[in-house]
Amino acid sequence: MNKIFENFKEHELSYFEMNLETWRQLWRVLEISDIILFIVDIRFPILHFSPIFYEYCTKQLNKDVILIL
Repeated sequence: MNKIFENFKEHELSYFEMNLETWRQLWRVLEISDIILFIVDIRFPILHFSPIFYEYCTKQLNKDVILIL
């Protein structure tokens, strides 16, 4: 959590980005999942697709990822 505040100012983060319970739930789901689906709004894909999250899922977790537009 401290690393987040080192890289970003508090007003730049949403409630969900600062909520540790949200991240815990996401990590649990990612750990038990075999495949991860990214559902992205095709009108603004850059806004909804996180390259860092994609890299984390594929490189560190070694999970298959499917991108749905």
